[in-house]
Amino acid sequence: MKLLQQLFVSTSNQIFLIYEIVFLVKQSLNWLCYKLQKTKKKKNDRLLLIIEELVKLIDSQIEILKIEIAQFTKEPKDIASKKQLKWTSSPTEFIELSKALFLSKCFNNGTINYKEVFTFLSTTFDIEIQHPHTAYTKMKERKSDRTIFLSKLKEAIEKDMDKKDYE
Repeated sequence: MKLLQQLFVSTSNQIFLIYEIVFLVKQSLNWLCYKLQKTKKKKNDRLLLIIEELVKLIDSQIEILKIEIAQFTKEPKDIASKKQLKWTSSPTEFIELSKALFLSKCFNNGTINYKEVFTFLSTTFDIEIQHPHTAYTKMKERKSDRTIFLSKLKEAIEKDMDKKDYE
């Protein structure tokens, strides 16, 4: 049984890693397209078409990987009937929470990188965020409370703790 569990974890980790790599390649190709479009040289038109076709192919592979990831993240049958958790708060709040969890070394004793934490959490909570680093940069530039969501969470739990037991 332990061998089967190790194989499951190993295979799911490989699929997550492949997903990350494919996603990064897609982002790189999109960036290259953007740069080539800015140059406005005719010789880049053919290259742009090729890159756009590659991005379409990568998109289809990403969808296949998402299906495979979903198969590995399914809960046991008795729990599977429950609804999947979906992040319904703002993307900025998700980034704030995921970054705080990462920086607090809550996963794998801190031996995991932020991209792995972010990918895992965003897959688990069914949220897709294109440029988390941009939102994080804006959070760092806030003048007053730079961790608005974490403050909101702290207030909520303290309020619950302060409630009388009979309420």
